[in-house]
Formats: sequence, structure tokens, C-alpha cells
Amino acid sequence: MNVQCTKKLLDLSRVKPTESVEEEPVFSWHANVITLKSNLVPVTSRYLSNGVE
Repeated sequence: MNVQCTKKLLDLSRVKPTESVEEEPVFSWHANVITLKSNLVPVTSRYLSNGVE
């Protein structure tokens, strides 16, 4: 599973990024964190391409 985190999320989680490995699109995710009413809320989305460029 490949989760691409924003710098903001990496700084808050204190996780060290690793080298990305090519995987199928179903296993590729993006992660961020937003502030909602003074609470940090994680936001994830799956990257899915239909092959059209």
C-alpha cells in the first residue's frame, strides 16, 4: 500500500517517509490533515486513474 502524505501530516505524525514503490492504483492513497473546529481531522483519498492523459 502506498500512502502519499502531505508535509503537514508528516510533520504532525513524525513519520519518516520511505522510498515509493510502484504499485497498482487501487493501493495508492493520498493523506492530509485539516483543522475543523479546533480539531485535527485526517483526510484520505484514493488515487484512481482511468488511463487517459
